[in-house]
Amino acid sequence: MAKRHIPIALMIGAALAAVTPVLPALAGGSRPTAAAVSDVPCPVVKGTAARCGEITVPLVRADPSAGTNRIAYALLPRTDVGRPPAGTVMVVSGGPGEPAIAYAERFAEDMTALRDDHDLLLVDPRGTGGSEPVGCGVPADYDLLPRERQIDEVEACGRRLGERARAYTSAELADDLDAVRSRLGVDRVDLYGVSYGTYLSAVYAFRHPEHTRSVVLSGAYPLRFDPLGRPNARAVERALLRLCARSDGACQGEKAVANLERLATRLRERPIPFEIEVSGRRRTLLLDEHMLALIHFYVASSNGTPRVWSELPAMVSRAVSGDTAPLVALAGQLAEGLASQPPEKRATRAQALSIVCNDYPTVWDRRATVEDRTAAFTGALRRAEGRFGPFSARGWTEAVMDGADLCLKWPRTDRPTGHGTAPRVPVLVLSGELDTNTPVSQGRLAAEQFPVSTFVEVPSAGHVPTWEETGCAAKLATAFIRTGSTGDRSCLKAIPPLPVTGLR
Repeated sequence: MAKRHIPIALMIGAALAAVTPVLPALAGGSRPTAAAVSDVPCPVVKGTAARCGEITVPLVRADPSAGTNRIAYALLPRTDVGRPPAGTVMVVSGGPGEPAIAYAERFAEDMTALRDDHDLLLVDPRGTGGSEPVGCGVPADYDLLPRERQIDEVEACGRRLGERARAYTSAELADDLDAVRSRLGVDRVDLYGVSYGTYLSAVYAFRHPEHTRSVVLSGAYPLRFDPLGRPNARAVERALLRLCARSDGACQGEKAVANLERLATRLRERPIPFEIEVSGRRRTLLLDEHMLALIHFYVASSNGTPRVWSELPAMVSRAVSGDTAPLVALAGQLAEGLASQPPEKRATRAQALSIVCNDYPTVWDRRATVEDRTAAFTGALRRAEGRFGPFSARGWTEAVMDGADLCLKWPRTDRPTGHGTAPRVPVLVLSGELDTNTPVSQGRLAAEQFPVSTFVEVPSAGHVPTWEETGCAAKLATAFIRTGSTGDRSCLKAIPPLPVTGLR
C-alpha cells in the first residue's frame, strides 16, 4: 500500500492541511433527497458508493433553548455486502476544523485491509464540510498577522460567537459522533483518529465507553498537554539527532542542532525581509525566529513521510554560512500557502478557535481577567526560558498556532466538565519518530491515558504516521482493529531512513 512521492512544495500544503485544511474535490454520488443540504458530494471510492445523510442534534445539549445543528455523515459500506459487517470503523478527522467526508478516499486507503468486511463511517464535525457552518469574522490574512493581532482577532471571534461558543467543544463533537452511531444502529465502533482526531477520539471513548470497541490514534497527543509546547521544541532537537544518525555522514546531529540555535539567535536579532504576492499585491514579511520555529514545528514533520526534513538541515547550514536564499524561498512557500486559503478553509476557523480556547489546557484560570491571564502567561514563559531546545521561549510559543497565548482574551468561560473514565478496551497509539507537531513523548502520554494500550514509534515517520509511504503503520493499525493486536511488526525495520542533503 505504497504512497506516492510528494515534492517538497506540496509538503508545505500538507503541513497547512494539518492546521487549516483544504477540501479536495471528490467524484460521484449524491445524497438522498431528504438529506441534501450541502454542496459536499457523497463520495464514491473505487466503485463503492457511500450512503450519505444527516441528523439534527441540539446545538448545546445542556440548553435545549439554544437551537439545533445539522451533522452530515457518509457510511462507506464493506465491499462484501453479502454478509454482516465485522465492525464499523469511525474515522475521527484532524484539525480542529477538518472535515472527514472530503477525505473519504484517503481514509479508505488507510483501511484497505479492512474494507472487505468493515464499514467505514465518516462524520463531518459540526462547523466543517457538509455539517452546518459557523463563522466569526476572522480575516482572510489571519495566519500572516503578528501574534498580538491574532490574539485580538481571537477575542473578536469569541465575542461575535457569544453564547454559540458553548456549542463548539470536543464534548459536543463527541456526542455528535455518538448520535450518528445511534441513528445508524451501530452498537460499538472502532475509532480511528488522526491528529486532533486523537484528542477527540479520547474524549469520545471517555464519554461513551460502552460504545467503544477499540481505539487507534495516529499522531497522538494527550488531553492534558503542555500549552507552551516545550515537548515539541525538544522534539526538534531529537529529530535532528535521529535524522543525522542515519544519514551515512551527510550531517552530524550535534552540528545541525548548533546551526539551528545560531540561526534562531541571529534571526531574533536581525530578521530577513521577503516579499510574497497576496491577491495580486506584494506584501513584505519577515523570516524571523518565529517563522523559523513555525517551519520546524509544522512544515518539517508534515506528511507521514516527512521529506522536508531531508533538505531542511542543509538549508539552515547554508543560512548560517550566509546563503539564506533556500530558506527564504521555503518561508515564502509557507507564507503564500497561508495567504491563499479558500473560503471553505477559513469557514472552519470559528469552530477551531472555539475548541482550542474552550478545551485546551492553559497556564491561567479561564475565569480570570485578561490582565491576570497575561501576568500568569508572562510568568510561565519567564520560568520556562531555556527549555525550548534551540529556540527562545517567545520565539517558539509564537509559532504554536493553537496554543500558548492565543486565547488570552477569549471571553471568560468555565472549563468543560470531566469526560469520564477511560474504557478498558484495546488502544493503539502510533507516533512518528520525526514528528514535531505531535511528538513521541506526547504519544506516550496519550497511550498512558488508557488502562490497556500499545505504543508504537514509527521510524522515519512524521505527522501522521499511518500516512508514511511504505504502508507499514497503516498495516499495523488495520491489524489492530481486526484482532486487538498489531501482530508482526517486522515491517518497521524495513522503513528506509530519509535521505539527507549534505551540510556544508
